[in-house]
Amino acid sequence: MTAAETNYLKALCIYKAPPVTTTGVQYSWGISCEQIVRKLLDLYQNTKQYEKAIPYWQEELNNREIMPYKQDVFLLPPVHQLGYLYGLAGDHSMACNYFERALSLAERILAANHPNLVIYINNLAFCYCELGEYDKAKPLIDRAFVITKSLISPISMLVDQLAEQYAKVLQRTNYIHQAAEMKELAQTVRVLRQHGNKT
Repeated sequence: MTAAETNYLKALCIYKAPPVTTTGVQYSWGISCEQIVRKLLDLYQNTKQYEKAIPYWQEELNNREIMPYKQDVFLLPPVHQLGYLYGLAGDHSMACNYFERALSLAERILAANHPNLVIYINNLAFCYCELGEYDKAKPLIDRAFVITKSLISPISMLVDQLAEQYAKVLQRTNYIHQAAEMKELAQTVRVLRQHGNKT
């Protein structure tokens, strides 16, 4: 345990606010406590101690799920963060469970072509790739690619990043010709962007 972690844990014991009751529901974190927890979580993530950060985010999700005014928009951040942390910790099966739920929540909150939806689609697709489930990843990346191309500059860095990712999935699923086309597109986009930056 590092000195910083010890100090944050001690601070939690000192500054933790008593539970606040609202319409019969108790919340375990006061404002000062939440600020300390965020610093502790940043420390865990920066030092790659993901297994220590996960229980705090699970508690956050549990607290939000019992809120009397529970809404999808409040559940999405902790659900997505848990997927992210499980992925970093190497538990891609658990990560997929949370990323699937995150995408479902995001689809109910955001418009079908909203650019932020690409984040949730891509994270789930990447998770499927880590599990070797390329047949599940391919339609997701296809969807993300279509959304991206329809909303932003065709020479955006995101377009060539998606094209590269899409090419890898296509190659692994034996769509060799389409994979080559995606790689060529990624290269073309990079060249055009570099040319645009020089003019």
